[in-house]
Amino acid sequence: PDGQQVWETLTMLVALRAWKKHWAKGRVMLHARGDSVTMLTLVLTLRPNSSSPGLILLAKEMALDIADATYSPDVASHVPGVANKGPDALSRKEAPPKEGEAVWKRPAAYTDALETTVPLRDHVWYRTLRGNVIA
Repeated sequence: PDGQQVWETLTMLVALRAWKKHWAKGRVMLHARGDSVTMLTLVLTLRPNSSSPGLILLAKEMALDIADATYSPDVASHVPGVANKGPDALSRKEAPPKEGEAVWKRPAAYTDALETTVPLRDHVWYRTLRGNVIA
């Protein structure tokens, strides 16, 4: 739980980068949704709501990506965790099943969805850690 806000915010950064070619060069309504108020606040303001080094790094990274784009995200909306069943199930895809649990199955709402493979998030993936930008 100590890193949950960082992990949830990292998922938004990964998603923004994975689909950047679809949103960064034209006028689009980019709808950021999630159950993490920390992540939603950061994507809208590009400022972390705490002094967490991880959130500060992610805010810098997100700010660089959005600054490169033609437009910034227009909308963010909070989805209560209990209503976030599909994404919650998807987030557990790689988790080993617990004793007595069935093997992971893709939620029906995502049957036809294409899976996006994202690159390894090593030091090269982070723009502020490459030496191009002062961290």
